[in-house]
Amino acid sequence: MKTLDAKDFLHRYGKYLAGTILIGVAAYFALMAEELNNNYDGIWHLSHFIAGDFEISLGRGLERYADRARFGIVSSPLNTILCLILTGIVNILIIRRFELEDTWYAWILVFLLTVNPGFCDTLSYIYLAVNYLLAYLFSALSFYILSDPGRWENGWGDRKGTLKHLETILIGGAFLAVSMEFYQAYFCVLCTLLLFYGIRRCVALKDLRMLKNYYLDGFAGIAAGGVLYLILTKLLLFRAGITLADYKGVSDISLSSVLLHFPVSVVRCYQETAAWLFRDHFWMNLEFSGILTVLLVILFAASAVMAVIHVARASALHLIPLILSFLMIPVGGCAILVLAVGNIMTGIMGTGLLLCVVLFPLLIPPLQDRITRICRGICLAALILFGWYAISTVTNDQLALREGRTATVTLAQNIVRSLYQEPDQLKGRMVALVGRPGNNPAFAQSVAYARANEYAQFGLWSTDPRNNRVSWYGVLTNYLGVNLPLCDDVTFDEIRGTQEVADMPVYPAAGSIRIIGDTVVVKVSELYQ
Repeated sequence: MKTLDAKDFLHRYGKYLAGTILIGVAAYFALMAEELNNNYDGIWHLSHFIAGDFEISLGRGLERYADRARFGIVSSPLNTILCLILTGIVNILIIRRFELEDTWYAWILVFLLTVNPGFCDTLSYIYLAVNYLLAYLFSALSFYILSDPGRWENGWGDRKGTLKHLETILIGGAFLAVSMEFYQAYFCVLCTLLLFYGIRRCVALKDLRMLKNYYLDGFAGIAAGGVLYLILTKLLLFRAGITLADYKGVSDISLSSVLLHFPVSVVRCYQETAAWLFRDHFWMNLEFSGILTVLLVILFAASAVMAVIHVARASALHLIPLILSFLMIPVGGCAILVLAVGNIMTGIMGTGLLLCVVLFPLLIPPLQDRITRICRGICLAALILFGWYAISTVTNDQLALREGRTATVTLAQNIVRSLYQEPDQLKGRMVALVGRPGNNPAFAQSVAYARANEYAQFGLWSTDPRNNRVSWYGVLTNYLGVNLPLCDDVTFDEIRGTQEVADMPVYPAAGSIRIIGDTVVVKVSELYQ
């Protein structure tokens, strides 16, 4: 690929960066302007955050340094713009490597990778979003290096070729290690892009003899990245004087566990892909999304059949790597499940699966006959329809975030008012808010709220003691400006297990506020266990 100087590069690709930012600002204007935040833990740190030992214990040791570079400032407009810039760079890397410059498809790709439920979910974790997008960027950079034809066109036989291969593997592996030190889930992005680039070159009948080198370098780059990530993680853990946490099985991740559970993990990848397609409908909960799923599956299956027939006519031998690559697509899209055994896919982790949908039409054979052109046009039309569902979904999710926050804040205001109407009961006592606001009968839930993704259903956070306490603390301090003395987790856990709480009515009924021991208890909802 021709090397461009800075001026030529900006002239040719700057429009995609600018387009990403403009599309993102338009799509997420409400999220930025109203500083809407995630239902789960998006409200825990709304002004200042610098990752600490906990993040290091999760194997995300570089998050602390990225936070320090931003002085720990948490600002939805600023961080969202930074995320859009990082996403725009990734879009350029994909467009350049797949040679999509100056095509309508490039703009469809920019739109779909910027406007989708997974990206909206990421932005709603505003204090972590930039770190997640740095992981996305470095994973894409790893792919960009490992997929450079100029680096693997020569074999390993001569000295020059061997040095190029080693350089490719080490640089690509280093970028992967950095990506995983920010957030491990974007490992799926590298695997998916590597697979689709290899399939596309196979379908285009390009460099078929060199595909072996390409896949070997890709696999070696992933292995090198894993080793470098392990070394870096060990060093950061040693420096902090801590060990890996047991959060979601992080402490159990090792080479032996990955190899031991690999067959089970592969099955899990297929199960999660099927669930994403046919049960969750790409995490888009609008009407007729099931029909959209069926339509896209049929079109992509037809594209795959066309690709297989095209390659078979050229060389039956090349069908083997093509079919194996097709079969590995669900594993690439859910590759994080191979590392984190027994985990499940969530919105933030779904970028690899989204890439599978966005890139699949690129696998249609590069023929110009009538049938191929019609198929290509139908697939692009289906992607445009997919984009309409995507923008509608993220708009609905932002409406739900706003409505849920309004209902939660209103309920919290009423509870605080009720507590301070009898100030004597608070003297020297802590407060326990038992239950989550979204289950209170006074909590307003619209159609938009019911159709939203879980992250956007503000007020339905986790009921375990710590999450419940810090979520309520976030609402009280950030939205009400009230420093209510909430009890500790141990006391809360003891209180919610008592029969006395079970017999209490739900706020605002009489008797929903009661003193139990030295704690003022407010029963917010019946769902508190």
